[in-house]
Amino acid sequence: MGKCGYSCHVHRYCGCTTVCKCHSHYYNCISDASENFRCHKHCLYGETDYTCGHCHEIKFLTCFEIPIWGGRHIHYYCGLTKKAKGHCHYIMGYTLKDC
Repeated sequence: MGKCGYSCHVHRYCGCTTVCKCHSHYYNCISDASENFRCHKHCLYGETDYTCGHCHEIKFLTCFEIPIWGGRHIHYYCGLTKKAKGHCHYIMGYTLKDC
């Protein structure tokens, strides 16, 4: 249970970054928990895989929920990774359904 007695949920998000400096990174992470109410967002924290001697931190917010079948929902996300070795990568996609 979350604050105020609401139940909470998380989302998995995964994919591949854009290419920069002749390489890309994969990521497979879980969002922070959010209470089950309408018009909510999730904080995405995580790291990409270790490629070409470095990884990148992921830290930004999703957009509001997008309803899907069975009363479930997903979220769209897009943003830039934190800079490492003088560059960053763009990531975007949709979370998997709430779990």
